[in-house]
Amino acid sequence: MITQFEPYIKRNTQQAYPDECVAHEHRLDEFFLRGQRAGIFRPDVPNRWLTDLFFGFIYMLCESEYRGRIARADMQRLFEDMFLSGALARAD
Repeated sequence: MITQFEPYIKRNTQQAYPDECVAHEHRLDEFFLRGQRAGIFRPDVPNRWLTDLFFGFIYMLCESEYRGRIARADMQRLFEDMFLSGALARAD
């Protein structure tokens, strides 16, 4: 996903984000909203913020791997542990 966004974000354009980026973002917004309604994701945070966190986590994983701070083999585990531990709904 990040490889899809990066070239568009760096373009000089009148539009803040091209339609392709906005479409991806809306799909993730809807994904998180459905998950919240199903009780999978935390309902106490905006679904759009979960989208922002998701992209931020992916970006930072790629950046950390590129800089040699984490191993590529650990990226999936780190993403799942860090993102899902904070995004999953909590059993009361």
